[in-house]
Amino acid sequence: MTSLFDYIEEYGNKDFIEEEFNEVDNIILSALSYINFKNIVSQKRDYKSLKDVGIAFFDKYTPQEITEEYYISRQAIKLFQRIRHYKRYQNLLLFNYVYKKTSTTQFSAISIKINKKLTYIAFEGTDEIISGWKEDFELAYKFPVKAQTDAINYLKNNIRITDKNIIIGGHSKGGNLALIASMYAPFWIRPKIKKIYSNDGPGILKEQLYSKKLKKITRKYIHIIPAYSIVGLLLLHPNNDVVIQTTRKGILAHDFLSWETEDNRFATATLSSTSKRFKNISAKWLAEYTPKQKENFVEEVFAIFKNENIDSLLDFKEKSLKDLLSLIKESNNIDDSVKEMLKDLLILTVKDYTASTKEVIKDTLKESKKILDNII
Repeated sequence: MTSLFDYIEEYGNKDFIEEEFNEVDNIILSALSYINFKNIVSQKRDYKSLKDVGIAFFDKYTPQEITEEYYISRQAIKLFQRIRHYKRYQNLLLFNYVYKKTSTTQFSAISIKINKKLTYIAFEGTDEIISGWKEDFELAYKFPVKAQTDAINYLKNNIRITDKNIIIGGHSKGGNLALIASMYAPFWIRPKIKKIYSNDGPGILKEQLYSKKLKKITRKYIHIIPAYSIVGLLLLHPNNDVVIQTTRKGILAHDFLSWETEDNRFATATLSSTSKRFKNISAKWLAEYTPKQKENFVEEVFAIFKNENIDSLLDFKEKSLKDLLSLIKESNNIDDSVKEMLKDLLILTVKDYTASTKEVIKDTLKESKKILDNII
């Protein structure tokens, strides 16, 4: 099996006429939505080539500033640093960049013109900050959340009659936003949408799953998940998942740089027993509890995280799983059956994550130094 970087090395000197846009290009371009392009990429339809954006970006930000970015943003920057040197990506045109962040939500999107007939729209997903993960869980009882409204409006406001074919995608929550934006697109935009990629993104509520809006675009929807998926198994999805191989386990498999390729596609796999168990747990929670119960559950759990100063997934390494479970057990606002479900959930996710954190941090520091040496 090979990595995204191996794919770039093999296909990077072939333009999109020689080698058509594929699912691997999709995750590479969706990763760009995680990068801070403020004052580099226009908020309007003023095109700038990816090569020129790369020059401006690495002139603006020092290696030290890049290492201080969130983990998923650093992963995206690694990809960006690599693709800007290859023919396949250098002449892509970036435009319509939007970034919003508050204490309760985050939203970012970018448009990428591949050629005269094809544009890719990327929606940002969730990084390791807990507030973003809370919004992921809010999707289980609230529609629309603010980010979904922003995605719908982004599509409505930025697609023109003259635009030809559109591919929409995103990683993590960005995959959900890609699907929702497509479902609620105006009638004249919908035929332009050729594919919708959700890259390990959470699904939708039952009301949307059985809606006429979804039926109109279901055949265009592609849900890619790693064998150890967690986020991508949240909520409901309209068709079978495309399960792919990854070099990581547990929640760390959410990192797109761990996804393995085979030629010009992802290497397929079967869902792990851990993910199957998580899927059953989350399905039970979704089916058996009312929206208000789900809301109370999410508010209580994330209040516990806040009180314990857990602001990021990285903070879990400072707080033992046993301590977290004790705090949840003592809560008066979560009923006993939900406590048991949450116990299983934490064991499946946090335990895997914390067991690998030191290794990942060590690997990340080595990889960052290597990438930064190349930048300098």
